[in-house]
This record gives sequence, C-alpha cells and structure tokens, in this order.
Amino acid sequence: MKYWMAGMLLALAGSAQAADTARFTAEVEGTLTIGTEGQVLDVQLRDADWMGEPVVEGYLLKIRGWRFEPVVENGEPVNATSPMRLRLAALRNDAEKTARFAIEQAWFPDPEQSRELPAGMKRHPVYPADAARNGVGAVVILVARVDAQGVPEDVAVEYLHLTGRDPGSHGRRLAGQFVKATQAAARRWRIDGADARGLVRIPVKYTPPAFSPPRAGWERVYPVTLESPAWLAGALAGEAQVLDLAANGTRASSKLRLLTPLDPRLDG
Repeated sequence: MKYWMAGMLLALAGSAQAADTARFTAEVEGTLTIGTEGQVLDVQLRDADWMGEPVVEGYLLKIRGWRFEPVVENGEPVNATSPMRLRLAALRNDAEKTARFAIEQAWFPDPEQSRELPAGMKRHPVYPADAARNGVGAVVILVARVDAQGVPEDVAVEYLHLTGRDPGSHGRRLAGQFVKATQAAARRWRIDGADARGLVRIPVKYTPPAFSPPRAGWERVYPVTLESPAWLAGALAGEAQVLDLAANGTRASSKLRLLTPLDPRLDG
C-alpha cells in the first residue's frame, strides 16, 4: 500500500526543529461492515474530527479498500458488523512541509470477551525507576513463543517507542531498561489459548508518572531501533502463525480475518 501525503501539518501535535522528522501515533475506534464477498460495505470512525477532514478521508479510503475472509453463518456468507480499533502513525517532515500517514494495527474486538487481564498475565512489569524519574514511558511490542501450556519459552521485543519527555541521548539506554522489565515479566506469564510452539504478540504500555497522554489526538513518540534475535526473525520470515492480543490480553474476534496487509511501520 502506498502512503498518502498531506499538507495538514498543523493536525500533528507537538513541535520539531526545522530539519527534524517527527513521529506520532494515535488510537481511534469505529465500526465497519463486511459484505458477503469480504468487501467493506461501510466504515465509521468515532471522534476523529481532530485529524482534519483530508486525513480522515484518506484513512477511510484506505479502509474501504480492505478485503476480509467472508463471514460464514450456517454455511452461507453473511454481512457482518464489528467494532474496530486502529493504531495510526504519522511522520512529519518540517523541512519538506510534508506528512505521511499509515495504519499500523487494526483490531476487531470480540464484544463477548471480558476486558479484564487474564489471570495468567497479571504479573505486571516493574517500571524502570530511571525512566520514571525522567518522565519517560514506552510502548513495547512483545513477541513470545509458547509451549503447550501457554508458558513462554522465548520472548523478544519486536518494536519499541518511547513516550512522554524527549529522551534525547538517553533513548537507547532507557529503551534497554523497558526491554528487560517487559521480558522479565513475560517469562512468568501463562497465555491461555495459545497454540504450542506458536507466537503471541502483545503490546505493553508504560505511562510515565504525572504524564497524561492525550485522550484524542496525535502523541509524539521516539522510536528506538532494536535488533531482533535470530529465532524471532526466522519465525516471522517463515510466516509463522501469530496470535495478536490486545494490551489487556484479549484476542480479536474469530469471525473477522483481514486479508489485506497493513502498512509497514513508518520510518524517517
């Protein structure tokens, strides 16, 4: 998929030096309806006006082009409506006066699932004290390879960005602290329902003390490049089955399967 360009730079909160490239993320919710051939019949984003009309229309156009595996009931394909959560990304270049936008995650919750963290995953990571003192948070995308009991045999961080205050030259050091804290907690989890030797992906969020992320709107983030271990790179390259969980440990609805690849992560 191609990214679309927009001049709506004022829609991106925060500031950057003239020659800087700044990265932002946001989360939005909505609904979509899937037709009998897996096409998107209707899509609505809720409380998304803060993005500006051209950006909202760009996202809607992209979603309308998605294709799903048809939803079948009693042996027949049917129309299906589902709630939807999206993690959006934007990359702003002030020097070129351009911005790029992408959808990095699409989540279709099962309305019947509990939103409480499963018992086997209630061991929370310890917030790194150094990062807390400096007002720095993180979003860590963790991938675990589990055994038949759902116990992680291997854990690795696929992606990480820092939030809150600009970490400056301390970004890599603070990122390493979040990696260690997340992996230490995950090794003691039990992830029910995961296939033996399968992969589970889950986001882990750290909100720095006395910091309130925006309820709606773009949040400036600071990505840190990490090197994936060989086992994870090999598993993902081999198109291993990955069970994606929400931050509260719940899985997506089994009725909806998106066939269209999402955008790769934006970079500078």
